[in-house]
Amino acid sequence: MKDIIKSASKRCTAFLCVLTLTVSFVFSGCVFNKKEESPEEPATQLQTTAPQRQMPVAKTAKSAAERATTRVSTTAKRKTATKTQKATTANHTEEYDFVSFFDSADELQQFVNNNRDKRLLKWYVDKDGYLTTEGDKGVLGFGYSFTENCFYATGNAWQRNFGYTKLYDKVSELMVISYDTLRIYFNYKGKDWMVQLWKGQYGFVLEGAEVGVYNRPEGVKVGTFYNCAKDNERLEISLSLYDKGRKLFTRKPQQSWWMTGFVPGQLGVGAGVGSLLTQLLTAKISITLKDEEMTEAFVEGLQNVTYIFNNVDYAFAVSNNWLINPGERKYSFEEGNGTSATRLKGTYWVEGNTVYLTWK
Repeated sequence: MKDIIKSASKRCTAFLCVLTLTVSFVFSGCVFNKKEESPEEPATQLQTTAPQRQMPVAKTAKSAAERATTRVSTTAKRKTATKTQKATTANHTEEYDFVSFFDSADELQQFVNNNRDKRLLKWYVDKDGYLTTEGDKGVLGFGYSFTENCFYATGNAWQRNFGYTKLYDKVSELMVISYDTLRIYFNYKGKDWMVQLWKGQYGFVLEGAEVGVYNRPEGVKVGTFYNCAKDNERLEISLSLYDKGRKLFTRKPQQSWWMTGFVPGQLGVGAGVGSLLTQLLTAKISITLKDEEMTEAFVEGLQNVTYIFNNVDYAFAVSNNWLINPGERKYSFEEGNGTSATRLKGTYWVEGNTVYLTWK
């Protein structure tokens, strides 16, 4: 009975999460303008028979001209309304020819421009299948990939303005987030760099992983704070996540300062999902560095990793992995094929300026 209740709880929470995110995207694209009046009825044809009452010639001629103008105007409005209705209700797929509803590409562009500002958030699906917004800011900083079947942080998410510090990891538990994380430190061209990795449970109903790229001027230390990498400092990163060997998603290589992926799922119930469960996740990552110098510095930083931090562990020992401090357990990387990992060691493999690594 307990297992049935637990299974039902997982399914309900996952459904509610997906429903909430879906509703957010749908309503963010709604049209927030007054309902337009329906098109005028077609003008009736002119009477062919003589009117019953004689009217002045000048007035009769004027009325005929007005009726002709009204008829032309009504026909134009009906044509525009038909085009608008078709363009609005069309299935937005690549196979659909929008131009067929309009007399020219210029008319189509005019229609788009006239309706562009009627949405609260101007989201769209780009050529790669990413649901995002203009400026790549996303909805609350996130979008959805229809090709990779996962939620992700957009390139200009609001979080980019706040850099990163260890304090964020310590308070993330308050946001019902439970994850493992490790930091790779190195120096390159006058800056101290940090590449940070995460994997775990986000909220009650999402499993995910992240790769963040940060730096700060060499020797300038403000606690543990780092700035998010600028556009010209982004690295080409790919990311895959597995739950007990089952692939959850794969993000293809792309220039990024924050590569992420999140899918509906649960490691456990509640906020106290510790490292006993986060170790069930395996992340496979590739990072292409700028040049040979940066690659060597990154690999040296990877070899200096000695522990993983779990944001909800408070005991001094978890299973066979002894903790250095509460939340920190021993972990290191060794050179290998870059595709296997254990609970104590990850592996990495270097090919040119690309480093492939796997951690558990």
